[in-house]
Amino acid sequence: LTPDEPVTIGRPLPTYSIAILDPKKPQVLSGDALGEICIGGMGVAVGYLNRPELNDEKFIHDFIGLPNNPSGRIYRTGDLGRINDKGEIEYHGRIDTQVKIRGYRIELGEIEAVLLDQPGIAQAAVTTWEIEPERTELVGYYAPKSGGDGVDRTALVQELKRRLPDYMVPAYLEQLPAIPMTVSNKVDLRKLPKPTSARVAAGHAMIDPRNEDETFLVETLADVLKFEDISIEDHFFDDLGANSLLMARFCARIRSRKAWSTTSMRDIYLHPTVAKLAEHLREPQTAAVAAREPMLTHRASNLAIWATGFGQLLFYAVYSYVALWTINDGLNWVYDALDDPVSLYLRCVLLSASVFFGLSGFAVAAKWLLVGRWKAETFPIWGWRYYRFWIVKTLVRSAPVVLFRGSPLYSLYLRLLGARLGNRTVVECRAVPVCTDLIAIGNNSILRKDSTILGFRAQAGYIHTGPVNIGNNAFVGVGSTLDIDTRMGDGTQLGHASSLHRGQTIPAGEHWHGSPAIPTEADYCNVPNVPLSRVRRVIYEAIQLFILFAIVTPFPLLFHSYWENVGDDYDETIGVVAIGTTVTVAGFIIGGVLLAAIVPRLFNLVLKPGRNYSLYGFHYWLQTMLELVSNVRLLNVLFGDSSAVVYYLRAIGWKLNKVDQ
Repeated sequence: LTPDEPVTIGRPLPTYSIAILDPKKPQVLSGDALGEICIGGMGVAVGYLNRPELNDEKFIHDFIGLPNNPSGRIYRTGDLGRINDKGEIEYHGRIDTQVKIRGYRIELGEIEAVLLDQPGIAQAAVTTWEIEPERTELVGYYAPKSGGDGVDRTALVQELKRRLPDYMVPAYLEQLPAIPMTVSNKVDLRKLPKPTSARVAAGHAMIDPRNEDETFLVETLADVLKFEDISIEDHFFDDLGANSLLMARFCARIRSRKAWSTTSMRDIYLHPTVAKLAEHLREPQTAAVAAREPMLTHRASNLAIWATGFGQLLFYAVYSYVALWTINDGLNWVYDALDDPVSLYLRCVLLSASVFFGLSGFAVAAKWLLVGRWKAETFPIWGWRYYRFWIVKTLVRSAPVVLFRGSPLYSLYLRLLGARLGNRTVVECRAVPVCTDLIAIGNNSILRKDSTILGFRAQAGYIHTGPVNIGNNAFVGVGSTLDIDTRMGDGTQLGHASSLHRGQTIPAGEHWHGSPAIPTEADYCNVPNVPLSRVRRVIYEAIQLFILFAIVTPFPLLFHSYWENVGDDYDETIGVVAIGTTVTVAGFIIGGVLLAAIVPRLFNLVLKPGRNYSLYGFHYWLQTMLELVSNVRLLNVLFGDSSAVVYYLRAIGWKLNKVDQ
């Protein structure tokens, strides 16, 4: 050990060789670069006993040609280090001390290595703290050398920002007398204190707010970032260490001001200081935002809340009872033909069709009886008007015809509810529009899946309804939203995951994107429009209904009819139910996985990449079935939150590189 020199591992023993390799790829790192310490030589072991997977991970082929290495293999230690100018090995912690924050995978050892490189620091440790729910930050701890001049915090912050990406700079730096260690000489993370210092900032000269707008922004930002003092010239990200999550909260607070209600994250990124942002927000907004009435706020009484809640429970009870009673009578009618297989099958088909059209027709009738024609208005949440609104919303969204979203039958359903849809319009919205009389869509327009046009908004205790107008040949991208009082002209496009805020209008022929949307040069419709005949649409819908009524629904009914005749003994039936339920659930999961693995591979023999296929044809049906079997929500949830998701995605056809989780 040499005074005032870092402690090293030393040099490799004779017949051993050390190489510093890139942890991610087979590449030797030169100079004093940090990498994985790898060992070669005569003493390298044969491998781990009965651990072939670990052997494949830890022992790699000697692609360097190390001297005295007869096995031709290199052992990966998993340790982070480098070789200094004296030829000695410096240890900088474990590579596998990896965390994930805001989508970034971060090696804590790399941050600790930078801290230990600073003059005056004897010990360092980096960990994560959940500062508040759903907000995790990096915290760096360091202990100064005894007898030294201490650590210049400002210089330390500047060095961290110089050598590390922004997302790896600790949000908090805590100085301790000594880093707590365990008996095995490792950092005792449990004894590290909660950060109490201010967030890391740049330490620039303080410039106070010059007007009311800047004062509001400074106070709001200080509250979000938990800073005491903020200069109007401090950069949100470079100087104050903010991140997208914190700035999203800041942006939401800014929008509470009526004059700044259209502020977006794009404004934050383009004007990343208080001074620049305040100047930008004082400029006239480029988006055409309609004048709005003063914000109304309604706080319902407890009586109104309880009365409406009781009414909702009563509706569920009555609706469920009537529906089940009707279906039960229908099943009894079906089972009267148990002795005649043909008649039994035909009755199953007729019952399924009756339930489908009956429930869908009931939703349409309820809308016209309870509401009539929707109009632009405002009414309080929790009350008689809201109760009728809620019943209609529940019924129109639970109708079986919703399963056919994107089809001509779905468009017919919306027309029956009062929506004004042009010819050859495709509506793939997952959330069924509610205030349909206020929605108008022109000819040849397309609304892609997961787009949203509700015709209403809930705000400050009120339901606000308003029109949504979309012109001819318009396009709304996947996951996009149109608020009330919005308009898209003829030939317009709204990009994917974008939104038109209340009062915005896209002029004819323009393309917009973002939230709130702004003009763009991007073209989201690169496929030429192909006219489709009415006959094609009718035939496609007829085939869909035939598959549903003649194939999909009769067989569960036939199975149920058999179930009813398993036996008259109650105890025996309970046992059969237990076994049958278990087999059904397990069979559904296994069958779903098999379908998800087999169907896409079969269908992709017919569906060729780069080809354009028309709607409502055989290839279109294959594509919809492929999306259906490979996006089963139960399987996505079952595998999506575990390491098994990698194997599941590969099974259904995803081409993944070496991914562990």
